Amino acid sequence: MPANAYISNLMRWINTLIDDETTFPVEKDARFDENFITEVASVVFKRLLRVYSHLYHHHFSAVCDAGLKSVLNTSFHHFVLFVTRFRLVSSREFAPVRDIVKAIM
Repeated sequence: MPANAYISNLMRWINTLIDDETTFPVEKDARFDENFITEVASVVFKRLLRVYSHLYHHHFSAVCDAGLKSVLNTSFHHFVLFVTRFRLVSSREFAPVRDIVKAIM
């Protein structure tokens, strides 16, 4: 699947998940499913990591040319801090961007 189709499908899927009140409860006392972290959150963040990886490996020069390097790096930095803090993505998933993570952290 081409990257642009993958990203569009991923964003559509994430939006569908967020809009689904059985996945993301909105009621004050509602609880998340006991498998939410392993079956939803970690899958979403692992797939978002693939998008970051694609951006860095295939579009970084265009990002820099557009003057958005610091925006991408800041966004990715916060993403990495969040997913590592809550152990949402395994360390092996970071292999394609390990050098980038080391450079911006």
